[in-house]
Amino acid sequence: VNRTVGLVNTALFLYDPKEQRYALKATRYPSLIPADLAVGQNDPLIESLRARKDLVVLEELDAELSGRRHDPERAAKAERVYVWMRGLEARLVVPSFSDERLLAFLVLGVKRSGEPYTTDDIAIFSGLANQAALAIENAMVFEELRTNEAYMIQSEKLASIGQLASGM
Repeated sequence: VNRTVGLVNTALFLYDPKEQRYALKATRYPSLIPADLAVGQNDPLIESLRARKDLVVLEELDAELSGRRHDPERAAKAERVYVWMRGLEARLVVPSFSDERLLAFLVLGVKRSGEPYTTDDIAIFSGLANQAALAIENAMVFEELRTNEAYMIQSEKLASIGQLASGM
C-alpha cells in the first residue's frame, strides 16, 4: 500500500487478545511511529472506529471539530483522536472489522505528492480492509487450531505415560 499509493508512512495495528490492546505489528518508515506503540480498547480512537464502523479521515475530524461545539464530550474525544493522528502524521485510519469485532486498523500518512485522499482511494482502502479482516480472522483460527493441536499431542503423551506407568 505504501509503495503503490506513495505514502510517507504506514502502520498496521492488530488486536492482541492477551494484552487486550491493539499493538503495532508492521510499519513502513518507522521514524514517525514508535515501535512499542499500542492502543487500548478504551482509547478514543478505538471508540470512534467502533462507533463509526468506517474510516477516520483527518480532514473530516478537523471539520467536525470546527463545526461542533455543542457536545463537549464528543468534541473532546474527537480532539484526542485528532491529536493522536497529527502526532503520527496520519491522514487516514482504516479499520478491519469481522462482524462487530475490530480486528485491526491501518494508519496511513500523507501522500508524497501532497494530494488529498480521493473517494476512490477511500473505496479501495475500505475493500482492502474487508479482505484484510478475512485474512486476519483465518490466521487467528489457524493459530488457535495449531495451539489446540499441540495441547492434544501433549495430552496424548501424558496419557500414554500414565498407561505405561499403570502397566508397570
